[in-house]
Amino acid sequence: GDRRIMASIIKVDTIQTAAGGTPTAADLGLNTTGSVLQVVQGEYSTQVAFNTQTFTDCGPTATITPTSATSKILVMTSQSVDVYVNASTQRAVDMQILRDSTSIYRHNRAYIVRGATDGSYLEGHTMICFQYLDSPGDTSSHTYKAQGLNVYTSGTGELRFNLNNQKSTITLMEIAG
Repeated sequence: GDRRIMASIIKVDTIQTAAGGTPTAADLGLNTTGSVLQVVQGEYSTQVAFNTQTFTDCGPTATITPTSATSKILVMTSQSVDVYVNASTQRAVDMQILRDSTSIYRHNRAYIVRGATDGSYLEGHTMICFQYLDSPGDTSSHTYKAQGLNVYTSGTGELRFNLNNQKSTITLMEIAG
């Protein structure tokens, strides 16, 4: 037989659910699982120096409101860290990510610098980068931020975030569940 391909155009002003609401991708038969739904980024470039053994804000924060309770939030941080020490000193940095006021990820000894045996000062600079896939389980607004902790505080040395106003970032990506 003769098979012909017919092209059709459907034009509508609005598509609604039977109840009159706005349809979701799932209502239309589309599978969006794993798709990126939104991206938010926070930046911070003010120097923060401290010698305390308590978690301290490093700077960048970002806020996101998931569109679905089944979504996951991929949190990616890039944190500028500088440490200087003398021969008798060491410095180590623990890092954590907070969702609102709750620690959802902690990395112990994310960065370590030890003093030189000849007594001279050493300075180390790096970017600490890590990712965490969070499942907040709701559609509330959530603020994420990174914090650092100075593990060793004795002797001569200092821990500094965003030295000379280096930029640190935190990026949030909502992934459809």
